[in-house]
Amino acid sequence: YLFCAGLVLLFGFLCLMAPNEARVAVARQPYFLGQLLLAVLALAIVGLGVDFGLLHLFEQWVPQNRSLTNGMAIVGTVLLVALAAVLILKRRGRRENKISTAPLFGAMTEMLRRPAIVPIIFFVLTYKLGDAAMGPMVKPFWVDAGLSAQEIGLVSGMIGVGLAIGGGIVGGWIVDRIGIFHGLWMLGIFQAVSNLGYVWAASAVPLSPVGTDIPTMHRAIIYFASVSESFTGGLGSVAFLAFLMAIVNKKFAAAEYAILSSLFALTRHIAGFASGFGAHYMGYAPYFLVTFFLSFPAYLLLPWVGKMLTDIDKRSVS
Repeated sequence: YLFCAGLVLLFGFLCLMAPNEARVAVARQPYFLGQLLLAVLALAIVGLGVDFGLLHLFEQWVPQNRSLTNGMAIVGTVLLVALAAVLILKRRGRRENKISTAPLFGAMTEMLRRPAIVPIIFFVLTYKLGDAAMGPMVKPFWVDAGLSAQEIGLVSGMIGVGLAIGGGIVGGWIVDRIGIFHGLWMLGIFQAVSNLGYVWAASAVPLSPVGTDIPTMHRAIIYFASVSESFTGGLGSVAFLAFLMAIVNKKFAAAEYAILSSLFALTRHIAGFASGFGAHYMGYAPYFLVTFFLSFPAYLLLPWVGKMLTDIDKRSVS
C-alpha cells in the first residue's frame, strides 16, 4: 500500500510537468456555490425523509435483518431521489427558452431537454449492471475457493488487467467497423456470457480454506472464468465508453461526460452493496447466474439508444 501511494504521488508530480492547456473562456455562473449548497441541503433533507419511510416499510417485510433493511432503504432512497431530480430538471429545462452557457447548468439543461434522455439515463445505469453486480464477489469467491493471495494478484490482477486492455483494443477495432449501436449489443452479449464462466466455477469448485491443495482441473476452471471475464469486460467497456462519448454535446463535452460516468459509478456502488447480500443468502453459483440475467434489462432500451445515435449522426452530417 505504501508503494502504491508512492506511485500516486510520482504520477501526480509528472502530471504537474505536463504542458498547460489553452485557456478557454467560460461563462460565469453567478451564485453557483450557494445554489449548489442549497440543492445538496434540499436533497439531503428529502433523502432523510424518504429513507426513514422506506426503512419503516422494509422493516415490516424483513423484520429479522436490520442491516439488510438499512441497505435496501438506502438504495431505494438514492434511486427515488435521483429519478425525482431528473424529472424536475427535465421539466425545468423544457420551460427555459434559452440554454445557459454555464458549464454545469448548461450541460444539465441541454442534456435533459433531449426527447429520449430518460430511457438513455436508465440505459447508462443498467448496461453494465451484470458486470457491476458480479465484480465485487469475484475475489471473495477466489478466497473462499482456497486460492492464495499470490494467485489472486497474478491472475485476477496482473493478467486480468492485461486482458482487459487487450479486450479494449479488440473492442475498439470491432466498434470502429460495425458501429457503436451494433457494438453495444453484440459485445454486451459476450460480456454477459462470461458471467456463466463463474457460474461453472462456483458450481464445480468446492469452497476450501486458503492453503488447501486445489486440483489442477478446478484451478484451470477458475483461471478460465477469470480471463474470460477480464477480456469480455474490456470489450463491453469500450462499446459503452464510445457510446457515452458519442452522445455528449461537444459544447459541454466534459461536463456531460462527467455526469453520465457518475451515473454509471452510482450503479457500481449500489450493485457492490447488494452483491454481498446476494452471495451470502443465495450462494456463489446462484448469485453469479442472477448477474447473467441482470445484463439484459438494458437491451429493452436499445430502441431509444439507436434513435439517439441516429439523430446525432444526422446532425453531424448536416
